[in-house]
Amino acid sequence: MKFKAHLLSPQLVIALLLMLFSLPMFAQKRITGTVTGTDGGIPASIAIKGTTTGTIADIDGTFALDNVKDADVLVVSSVGYTTQEVPVGAQTVFNITLVENGALAEVVVTGYTVETKRQTTGSVSTIKPRELSAVPTGNIEQQLQG
Repeated sequence: MKFKAHLLSPQLVIALLLMLFSLPMFAQKRITGTVTGTDGGIPASIAIKGTTTGTIADIDGTFALDNVKDADVLVVSSVGYTTQEVPVGAQTVFNITLVENGALAEVVVTGYTVETKRQTTGSVSTIKPRELSAVPTGNIEQQLQG
């Protein structure tokens, strides 16, 4: 009686390869969270460091991001706030608080330039479009002349 040993049959090789390639899918997860500032939830950008993968938090600051690994680092940024890096680890729910960086101040738009409110000298007034359309001229300078 002849005994043939088929340790590496084609079916066994295919099964091993499928298991090997499916392992990275189990290491990925979905994370959720909230980004807050001094006034509560803020819209912010959340990206995985070193990749092009990311998302944007809504107006309340809530976000969700899929396919995140434990070794990833989140880069959270928003205009007027200091960018923060947060390691993911085993955590799936994040509450991230950003600190204002003081770059934004009260801004007044004047004709051709933008100035902060304290740099403005003289009087500043507001004109509504409804008031401009009430003056029957084709020239904006004449409409603005009191």
